[in-house]
Amino acid sequence: MKVTTEANEIFRKILTENENPQAGIRVFSNKGCCGAAIQMMLAEKPEEGDVQTEIDGITFYQESEALEMLESVTIHFEDGGFMLEGLHHHEGGCCC
Repeated sequence: MKVTTEANEIFRKILTENENPQAGIRVFSNKGCCGAAIQMMLAEKPEEGDVQTEIDGITFYQESEALEMLESVTIHFEDGGFMLEGLHHHEGGCCC
């Protein structure tokens, strides 16, 4: 997983406002109707099974089940939101 300079600056701002040096960004999968969806949230600590990594000074807690999907992802920040480029979903049908 990679993080662009713009996204890093936004993550750093969020973490600075939180004032908890142990806090990080948790990246995890959530079941959607068309397969797994990746979500991010501010986390005070990793959840059981999370893999902790540091990217450009930002701590990330990556859900172990999402590691393979996140391997080739670059997180961008544009138009007021985070975008994940290079996210590869598992093949499957969609009910939507």
